[in-house]
Amino acid sequence: MIFEKQVDRENELRLMQSFLVNFHPKTFEAVKLPKFELDFMLTNEWNIIAFVEINNYNKTFEDCDSILISMKNKYPKLLNYNNFKPTYFLVGFSCGKIAYARVEDLKGEIRLGGRKPREGSSNDIEEIMYVDKKIFKVID
Repeated sequence: MIFEKQVDRENELRLMQSFLVNFHPKTFEAVKLPKFELDFMLTNEWNIIAFVEINNYNKTFEDCDSILISMKNKYPKLLNYNNFKPTYFLVGFSCGKIAYARVEDLKGEIRLGGRKPREGSSNDIEEIMYVDKKIFKVID
């Protein structure tokens, strides 16, 4: 079951645009990838430059000790895309901060975690990588 809403997609686009402004605003374009892939591909004319996966948190950066990454759904895709081009994991927080890291820097403790199970979901409790937020670069 898909739980993503239109407001989630709008938040992704807003975060991607903020990331681009701080990354290389005049040279890259963000192209939304199809459902079930990573979120965006960064291009420069006809060249693929990088890939980006985006998560939104409903808490502030200061309230987080770790950034959580799904070992079932996200991490394998991140590694796969990183085999071809640099890949970034980007997280937006309720305080307006954006944190990002390169996939090869994502290391952490793996344990069972997730969220309160929702009806129709089989992935709410799963193996999660807890990555120390200190490895992420922060955009205010």
